[in-house]
Formats: sequence, C-alpha cells, structure tokens
Amino acid sequence: MKTSKFNFNNETKKLSLIIGLIILSIFIGMFERVDTIKNPAASVIPKSSVMVIPLEGMISGMGSQWEGSVVDIFAEQLQEAKDSKSVKAVVIRINSPGGTVGASQEMYDAVKRFKSESNKPVVVSILDVGASGAYWVALAADQIFAHPGSIVGSLGVITQTFDFTQVPDKYGVNVITYKSGKHKDLMNPWRKPTKEDKYLIYKMLNTVHAQFYNKLVENRKIPTKKAKEISDGRIFSGQDAYNEKLIDQLGGLYDAIQYAGDLVDVEDPKVVYPNQGFKNWFQSFRAMALSLIQVNPSSISSFGIR
Repeated sequence: MKTSKFNFNNETKKLSLIIGLIILSIFIGMFERVDTIKNPAASVIPKSSVMVIPLEGMISGMGSQWEGSVVDIFAEQLQEAKDSKSVKAVVIRINSPGGTVGASQEMYDAVKRFKSESNKPVVVSILDVGASGAYWVALAADQIFAHPGSIVGSLGVITQTFDFTQVPDKYGVNVITYKSGKHKDLMNPWRKPTKEDKYLIYKMLNTVHAQFYNKLVENRKIPTKKAKEISDGRIFSGQDAYNEKLIDQLGGLYDAIQYAGDLVDVEDPKVVYPNQGFKNWFQSFRAMALSLIQVNPSSISSFGIR
C-alpha cells in the first residue's frame, strides 16, 4: 500500500509538472505573439533583405480556431514586409493547386496593393504546382519563376454537385425542398437541372473565366485570342509554360531571390521569413509535449485513463 501511494504521488507530481509547463508556454507564446506584432523580427535586421512568403496548399477563406485563413495570414505577411525597412523585395514561394475564386482574387489584389503602396517588387517562385487560383495570384507579380518540371496553368473555372436523382427509386429516400426564389436550389443534387439552370450556371462560370484570362492579358501581355486558347483549363509543364509566356524564367527559389535582389540593387541579399506567431509557438509546444509524453508515457495513462 505504501509503494502504491508513493507511485501515485510521483505520477501526480509529473502530471502537475506537465500542466505547469503547458500554462507557462501559453503565457510565453501569448507574450511573444504580442511582442512580434509590435516589433516584427525582420524590421530589426540591418542588412537589406528579401522576404520569402510561402503560399502552400488550398487557397480558401476558411480558417481555424488556432489561426486565420490562408488569405488573412498572407495579407498579414505582406503587411510585415511592407512595414519592415530592411525588406527591399518579396519572393512568394508557391506550391498550391489553387482554390476558391474569391480568395484567389483577394490575394491577387493584396499583392497589387502591396506593390503600389510599398514600391517593393514581388517575384514568384513556383515549386511543384502553381495552378488555377495560385497562378491567378502569381499574375500579380513582377516576375514568375518555375522549374522545367513544375505544373503551371489550369486557367479555368469549375463547379460540381452530386447527382442523387436515382436514390429515391432505388432506396425510397428523397428530399423535399421549400423555396421562395425560383433558382434558390439551383444546384440541388436531388433534381435534374433544367435548361435555364444550365444557362445560369454556365453564365456565371464564363463570367469568372473571362475575369481570369483578362488578368492573363493584362499582366502577361498575351493577345486576347491566344489567352482564350490557353485558358481552357489545361496544365503545362514549367518548360511549356515558359514557351507560352505564362512564366518569365526557368529556375528555383535561389534564382528568384537573386533576381529580386537585382531588382533593388542588393547583391546576394539576406533572406528572411515572416513571423509565424502563434503557429510557430504551437508547433514548438506540441514538440515539447510529445517529448515529455514519450519520456514517460505512464504519467498520462496512470491518471484515470487505464
């Protein structure tokens, strides 16, 4: 009985230590987050630098309880680059298949606004993929780099819905829809679309598609006829994209950074990355917590989970 009591107290102390570290890390993380917002790390670097801003994964306006959306984070990072006196140019490192139209357009506008307000050039470096909405964002840059084997393009607009019209006959399950607007259930998967439905959907898609290839004409100086031809949703290798003038140069991140430095007369510029704030803190905390659990997993299992 004495040994059991001793072990219980031991495990309780260990668990209390972990909880204490968690609370401490929360306060430290919150303090660092507030401090870095007031004093971005890049702003105190004396040497002229190029900031590399990542654009990875799906583009969407959806965020989480832990951090904002890709759109919000991207805008904050551009603001950090704008406010930093040492940052002379920006390289956007793209590895994204695209995403929603509105989010892509907002990020495109953010890049254009950044260039106009800061007079700092923006260069894009495409890693594996810079397609669809991600390429839309890239169109706002002064120069686009991609590898010969990168995937570029996919200038098209798409929307999809399910077809559940056979479900009622096969399974006896149906959906009853009440609506006050004639087209309120325009893409209802439980009924066949009418000719008018199809017309409205294609009208919307064609309108957005025209916005896309018009940006291609505006930013890449490609004739409208040619822009429409290559904006049919196809993808290009980086080499083919270069031949079609969708990108400016073949090369990687290093090449893009050096080019950005040349634009602002900075030889071999220092490279900085934007403050990740809560994201960096959360990743550090997760690593610390996992290491504590791995060192003594019994400290968790002994606390009422067995």
